[in-house]
Amino acid sequence: MSLGRFRPRLKVRREKRESGEEAGGVRSLEFGDRPPYLLEYIERAREELGEEPEIVEKPSPELKKARKFNIIYPVGGGVFIHAYTPKDPFEAFNIYAIIEPTRPPQILLRVMDEALAFVITEDMRPKSAEEKKALLLELVDKIVVPVDE
Repeated sequence: MSLGRFRPRLKVRREKRESGEEAGGVRSLEFGDRPPYLLEYIERAREELGEEPEIVEKPSPELKKARKFNIIYPVGGGVFIHAYTPKDPFEAFNIYAIIEPTRPPQILLRVMDEALAFVITEDMRPKSAEEKKALLLELVDKIVVPVDE
């Protein structure tokens, strides 16, 4: 068997798609979207701080002068920042916590890298970040096979 014709395929469990997903099953978050990892974080924050953080599109300039605040705002790519004043009055600094989706296991990322190496070619050179994203999604579609379980 020639390695040039070998094409690794990864089987992954198919999940229900939500409306608004882009090609490849990726959907950009819109303001107001609350993915499961964010909802879990908000629940933990509510229990720890005794109040639910306010979700804002971006921090207001008045926030710099506020003595107490508890907000969550998006910074892009599904990542959010939780900025808040700690409950302990002797805590000297405000806290800025990063909220991000859980990362896949390292072994899965290694397998994906190796599988992508088999299908990518030298002439695939994206000119922009958007082209790079589209190319990667296209290549992932070639190596990932969704299966129903």
